[in-house]
Amino acid sequence: MTRTPAVAHGAAWRRSTHSDPGRGECVEASDRFADRVLIRDSKSPGRAILIFPLACWRAFTAALSRPEHLRDDGEFPWADDG
Repeated sequence: MTRTPAVAHGAAWRRSTHSDPGRGECVEASDRFADRVLIRDSKSPGRAILIFPLACWRAFTAALSRPEHLRDDGEFPWADDG
């Protein structure tokens, strides 16, 4: 049985458009709440959920998209080539 933590009730989960569902290496996010973003592992949705204050999540994602964090080809350094 998979139990959803109370904090996640009502969450609508989505995956990044960059995720490859066939590889099973996805995270899911729920930004349905006004004050927080929830993150979980798509392979184990009933396990721990990370909770970030909305302002922190926005700062994190904005920092990731700054050009100095990207390779010359525009991809993240940890993106695979295959």
